[in-house]
Amino acid sequence: MTPDSPEEAWASGALQNGLGGSRAAQERSARAGAGSHLGRGRFPVPGAAGAVGSRAAGGASEDLLKEHYNDLKDRPFFAGLVKYMHSGPVVAMVWEGLNVVKTGRVMLGETNPADSKPGTIRGDFCIQVGRNIIHGSDSVESAEKEIALWFQPEELVDYKSCAQSWIYE
Repeated sequence: MTPDSPEEAWASGALQNGLGGSRAAQERSARAGAGSHLGRGRFPVPGAAGAVGSRAAGGASEDLLKEHYNDLKDRPFFAGLVKYMHSGPVVAMVWEGLNVVKTGRVMLGETNPADSKPGTIRGDFCIQVGRNIIHGSDSVESAEKEIALWFQPEELVDYKSCAQSWIYE
């Protein structure tokens, strides 16, 4: 099942309860301000069963951010994006599960928060595009590149939830 709404994504347990299918993982970096919502039931982050890597950095280096957003380097907002991302702590996470890239992007909402549905992260916590609070990989290939950029292999765990057999065939 591929969820069509954030509610279905969360209720499906694809990100909340277990790992499965292919080991397609998605890197996320939730930015300044998001930290105040994490872990308080206000920011829908999957439980430990869906997260295979997570770390809070005191701040990402400019070089790391420039490499992460390299595909945007020719856009007029690039310098402002790097400056904003460098202005505070970053929480980087890896989520794993069946269809996690698509499911995660449903949970994120549209890049422009004004176009995001209520119940999505951007719909609930963002106002302006330049401060859209969270990044999500757009493909498994992008995720693999971004995970390698933000994490060392030993920082990722191969975790299997006891609920996995209840969720995945």
